[in-house]
Amino acid sequence: RVYRPEYIHDYPRTTSDHYPVKVRFDLIGSATAAEYSGSGRLKNAEHDAPHKTKLNQNHPNPFNSETVIYFELADHGNVSISVYNMLGQVVAEPVNHRYFNSGSHQVRLDASGWPSGVYIYRMHFEDGAAYAGMMTLIK
Repeated sequence: RVYRPEYIHDYPRTTSDHYPVKVRFDLIGSATAAEYSGSGRLKNAEHDAPHKTKLNQNHPNPFNSETVIYFELADHGNVSISVYNMLGQVVAEPVNHRYFNSGSHQVRLDASGWPSGVYIYRMHFEDGAAYAGMMTLIK
């Protein structure tokens, strides 16, 4: 049960200092106990596999010296990720034609020697598809 301050007459003195939190769940389908693995995740769940290849936003962004680039692959294959400065120069290639299975992946990027600024990161998949994102380095 979630209480809102305007419904509780003496809210500040009778409750904790934590205000109610609004939560939204997106539940897909249903499962029996036999379909769960020991980790609490569904075994062989179809919705766990990505339906398309995509490059997600790095996190944290903006960042200070280190960030993580996230991407999803609908199919296995070779991936390259390059990072460019605003002049179009390649400043890093954290992944260079490396094989990945389908699913979600992440690549850690160390930018401790780079100057502050905006950078473009670009992922190339072996089928010719390319995806790009922007990140901001603040020191």
